[in-house]
Amino acid sequence: MVARSLPLLIDGIETEIDRRFLDHFVYGFSRVLTLINDDSNPFKEILLPMATQHRGLMHSLMCLSGSHLSGLHHDPMLEERKFYHYHRAIRDLKDNITASSGTAEQDPELLIEDPIIASTIALSLNTICEGETNGEYRPHMDAARYLLSTQQPRNEKFRQFIVEFFQYHDVSNSITSLDRRPAHLQGGLRLPDFVPHAQAGMFLGVFDGLFNYISEVTRIRDRIRQRSNEGYEPAVDYQILGDAVSIDSAIRAWETSYTPNTPNYYLAQLYRQSTWVYLYRTIRPSRPSEKIAQVVDDGLSFLDQLPQDAGAYSIVLMPLFLLGCSAFVPRQRERIKKGFEALKGYSNLRNIEPAFKVVERVWEVMDTKMEESWDWEKIISDMNMDFLIT
Repeated sequence: MVARSLPLLIDGIETEIDRRFLDHFVYGFSRVLTLINDDSNPFKEILLPMATQHRGLMHSLMCLSGSHLSGLHHDPMLEERKFYHYHRAIRDLKDNITASSGTAEQDPELLIEDPIIASTIALSLNTICEGETNGEYRPHMDAARYLLSTQQPRNEKFRQFIVEFFQYHDVSNSITSLDRRPAHLQGGLRLPDFVPHAQAGMFLGVFDGLFNYISEVTRIRDRIRQRSNEGYEPAVDYQILGDAVSIDSAIRAWETSYTPNTPNYYLAQLYRQSTWVYLYRTIRPSRPSEKIAQVVDDGLSFLDQLPQDAGAYSIVLMPLFLLGCSAFVPRQRERIKKGFEALKGYSNLRNIEPAFKVVERVWEVMDTKMEESWDWEKIISDMNMDFLIT
């Protein structure tokens, strides 16, 4: 009698290398993606169980894990398998969306499945793991934006996580791009209502109100850039100044609900400092001052309070980038550089190095054409770079 081969236990986990990818996802990689680096991590608790029922999402997660692992161990077999999962994930995603579109025409009430939305997010993250800098994240973020603004995910825990995840990356993206603006400013997907005592967030800024202020500052930057490009003097008019003062008052009044003297408390203070730095750098002239030096120093002090293994490190890149773009003082630059090195040591995500290259270029501009250092979005564009600094 001919021996029969056994079917796959889980679709997408097919080889020994796949099992390595799965182990790495569970025990290593998933811990560097959100504030929560224990077993309640949403990538393990929500996305992985969902992927066991959906082959396309499993391919997306294995591609993601493989990208991170191949950055740690340069092995052609890991690279080859990672690309296999990537191409399968993209193919499954296209097939699923095409099939859902056809069904939706007959039955508009039928929603795209939650795992398909999760796949778009995983593929956005993959561009971070790969260190891609040519806008590769855009189609995946745009797909997530479209799906989340046209329907509600069925699973409530997944909905809370995915909306927060998307908003965090969407708002952060606007800080470094000339043309990417948050969905909630365009009437699509609004930020969740402010929850004063909610510590349930996987990130920081979305549920606590800070990202509303960041989005308002981005709006102000666009107005200043437009006035400047059109030759209006002063670029910061009385209306912009009034709006900036309102945001300043809100940031001053803002308080975190995290317990004092804990890693997440220090992280929240770092975010508050960075939000104010973003506002100050937007409406004040680009030159050294005691005020900006003090706020950058204070932000770096909060960064120094974070333990090396704190989950907080998973979302330090964006505030560190803002402090870096405001470090006019040479001694601060050395501390910023150490911050980037510590971050790389924690997560080994490959968008950290290009982010630091941008900061170094901003420093060069500060030291030669100081006023032009205001527009780091243009500096990034002139470097022909476009990536998520998250």
